Amino acid sequence: IPQAVLGLLSEPTSSFLTVTRTPSELSITLPAESIASLSPPPDKVTKSFIALQIVGTFDLDLVGVLAPVAQLLANSKIAIFVIATFDTDYILVNEADVDKAVTVLRNVGCTFSS
Repeated sequence: IPQAVLGLLSEPTSSFLTVTRTPSELSITLPAESIASLSPPPDKVTKSFIALQIVGTFDLDLVGVLAPVAQLLANSKIAIFVIATFDTDYILVNEADVDKAVTVLRNVGCTFSS
């Protein structure tokens, strides 16, 4: 894990930051403004995603929380990138589609806060 990411992890912040390591990759999702601090620079960078949080703490045995949201967005041709934590899920939507995604979800009763 790059030293700059370890530094970001130790800072108290309200920014979204996640690190996932598998046998084949190290995936870091963080605010675009933090990318310049990474050394060595990342192999791949996508800067255009906005995170939408599914608010609430969900038991890990709860079934079907994410699926209806993903299906609504898929039906509207909106691609998503999902990151789950122990307590909740985050749906990352391309910045170009975020207004459309919010509208689709509001139309079925979802609410949003900044």
